Amino acid sequence: MTIALMINPLSTHLLLILMDCFHKEYEVMIKRLSIILLGALLLFGCASQSRIMNRLELGMTRAEVVEAMGEPKSSSAIKDIEFLKYRLRSGGGFTDEYYIRLQAGKVNAFGRVGDFGLGF
Repeated sequence: MTIALMINPLSTHLLLILMDCFHKEYEVMIKRLSIILLGALLLFGCASQSRIMNRLELGMTRAEVVEAMGEPKSSSAIKDIEFLKYRLRSGGGFTDEYYIRLQAGKVNAFGRVGDFGLGF
């Protein structure tokens, strides 16, 4: 009976030490997985954005743009120039504004705000 009492506190102490070690390793593993998942999220967010914009080609009609990109957030026009505005998700949960410029009904420029010195 005395031996059982001596082993029990010792085994309990060892068990607590082992649990503490596993807990610390578990915390490190969770932190590493979180960093990997965050990186993957950012990477795939950017990749999907690029894929959407790569659907566009110079010379497309407005109908072709809407078919490829969906309805624009807004549009505006002056004379024979029309601007289609899209707000698309980028990596990290942020959004960027993209414009498509159509002249005489055909795409002649597209990109983010400030790209290519388009004046919008």
